[in-house]
Amino acid sequence: MIAEGSTRWIGFLLFTIVGERLELSQFLPVPTWSKQALGILLSLFFIGLVLPFHGIGNEVMGMAGLLISVWLLIFDMAKVAAKKKAQFRYIGVGLRVGYLCLGAQGLILLFMESHPLFYDLVLHTFFLGFTLLDLNVSYPLGKMLLLKGGIQSLLDETFFEHLSCPIGLDRSPMYAPGRNFFVMVSFKFP
Repeated sequence: MIAEGSTRWIGFLLFTIVGERLELSQFLPVPTWSKQALGILLSLFFIGLVLPFHGIGNEVMGMAGLLISVWLLIFDMAKVAAKKKAQFRYIGVGLRVGYLCLGAQGLILLFMESHPLFYDLVLHTFFLGFTLLDLNVSYPLGKMLLLKGGIQSLLDETFFEHLSCPIGLDRSPMYAPGRNFFVMVSFKFP
């Protein structure tokens, strides 16, 4: 039941994001055949949502998601924005990294169903892939200790915290910390 509900949220967000990107693609010379191909891929993704998740549904969604990410990387306006300066570059690069995460999710859906963390991988590559690119690694040290480390904001882009309120006399927004490294040990009480 949870897998079914989560994939429906993924579908809703994917259709919303792709619809917005398709709307913006009107400013680029996108061939008609490619828009038709995208329509077929979105239909295929929708079919994958309807089919059982732990059956062929995840494979159909995986193939469609992988090909949609390729379409976005080739035809989306983010390709142009990534070559510009300042905030346009940040937006373009961020979107393209998100498209790569969508492709990674497609590969996970296609080839990693037997992995013990399959469901977590599917959710995190989609839901976190469209925000920031972070790199985290964890290693269990026995049954009660976990060593974890990583890099947050790997691309070290400057951005405002989206939930921050303007602060100070000039009412300027608060910047996010940028790239930072962390190591931590967590202890699980029995």
